[in-house]
Amino acid sequence: GQHISAAIEREAARNGVDLAARGLSAQLLADMLLDGLEGMKARIRDPEGQRQAAAALIRVIDLTLKA
Repeated sequence: GQHISAAIEREAARNGVDLAARGLSAQLLADMLLDGLEGMKARIRDPEGQRQAAAALIRVIDLTLKA
């Protein structure tokens, strides 16, 4: 999760997004991503369904990193 957190932090900085002002942190978003992906494995059996759900989760995080 540390590499993901660092990448999220860099992207937020690049976009001029203050995660703390939004009540978030790079580590929290990284943990949410990893927890979400792990949970999908248990909840969604179909690989295509897993891919779609993962893409949606990543999209939500991406939107959070936009100014």
